[in-house]
Amino acid sequence: MLEQMKELTGRERLNYFLEYYGMRTAACLAGASLLFFLLVHFLMGKQMVTGVLAVNTDGSQMTMTESREFDGFLEVQGVDSKRNAVLVNCKLQVPVDHLDDPVVRDHMQTVQTLFVTQAVDVFLAEERYFQMVAESDFLADLGTYLPQEWLWQHEQDLVYVTDVVTETEILAGIRVRPDFLWMQKSGWYETEAVVGLSALPKDTELVVALLQEICN
Repeated sequence: MLEQMKELTGRERLNYFLEYYGMRTAACLAGASLLFFLLVHFLMGKQMVTGVLAVNTDGSQMTMTESREFDGFLEVQGVDSKRNAVLVNCKLQVPVDHLDDPVVRDHMQTVQTLFVTQAVDVFLAEERYFQMVAESDFLADLGTYLPQEWLWQHEQDLVYVTDVVTETEILAGIRVRPDFLWMQKSGWYETEAVVGLSALPKDTELVVALLQEICN
């Protein structure tokens, strides 16, 4: 299977994954994503401009749980927060201490399908689980998006993985430490996490700015 996928483009590999691992689950998740989008769009009168998925957040510490809490960021970026919103999903919990458990595989399929349906642009997780997702060819190589000077400033926090499909090493994520301002503000993680970007972002400039905001 890996040999076949090496010859496909990124989007073709995502489509291959859907066909190989189960269209029924993918359809259900895509439908759920569409339903949420419609609710945001019609009930709130807003367009989803980017999506954030944070896995295994600390529920007892979270202070940022809603789309409106990113309104300030959107306004700084010149995006009208009255008409646009950041879709936030910070409730998914994955038992990373039992990675061979079928439940974990189901969660992985859920996460991957969210990437396929472009419901996720910015992804955060503990490093062990983050690397699992990154190795599956769903995250972007940040080296192609972020300024070299900015990367030098964060060189101690760069997370590299080897893509199991292309067998190439990519800069998949940046470690986000508990003392970072955004981490303290959001309360999403008590210990460090890693943040990365989808390989198929809806708005590259906006999601790069959001990643940089999270890393401050």
